[in-house]
Amino acid sequence: MLAFVSDSFLESLKQRWFLIGIVVVFALALSAPTIGAPGGILALGPWQDALFVVMFLATGVALRTAELGTAVGHWRLHVLTQGFNLVVIPLVAALVDPLLGVLAVPPSWRLGILVTLCLPMTISSCVLLTRLAKGSEAAALTQATLGGLLGIVVTPLWLLLLAGGHVDIDAGHAMSHLALVVVLPVLIGQLLQRAWPTIIAARGWLNQLATVALLINLHHVFCTSFVGGGV
Repeated sequence: MLAFVSDSFLESLKQRWFLIGIVVVFALALSAPTIGAPGGILALGPWQDALFVVMFLATGVALRTAELGTAVGHWRLHVLTQGFNLVVIPLVAALVDPLLGVLAVPPSWRLGILVTLCLPMTISSCVLLTRLAKGSEAAALTQATLGGLLGIVVTPLWLLLLAGGHVDIDAGHAMSHLALVVVLPVLIGQLLQRAWPTIIAARGWLNQLATVALLINLHHVFCTSFVGGGV
């Protein structure tokens, strides 16, 4: 009986290792934030983009081209997802903000909540979390990428309307960065899959590598936030 419980417990830990990893990197960042923040010995610097390239290269290798093509052409999903993320949620933020004022929430917190709710979805976490949930990776990738492109225009407009603030965004740089870090690695992964079909057998460990890369990036984000007084 004890062996059965132990085996079940270990299997449960194995299936939830990503969630455990998030708790671990959060605790490490909280206990020693300067290590992973800019200037620290574990600061990512230019390697942060390399982590994203690894994540999306693995995604490109693992995704079936047919699945990706279907997701790209699914316009109803585009309208639903982007409408909810870039229209409905900011409208909710606008309705909730006066209530936060009545509750005496500090203005800086209110602005932070407003900005967060007006931002598009994060690409890396959307794709990996969808994969872990056994959802459609292709749909998550296309929606997150499209949201990132639309957010270059939509988010500043919302912030101007709701917060009265002007946001300067280098649209050209943002689009080229998205293309180089997300779109290009996925395309290379697709080409590798076609030129070397047996590589798809390695997608299991590639996906694990991508998940580890996300955890490293989360550690960097947590550390930067803690050093900056975010928590």
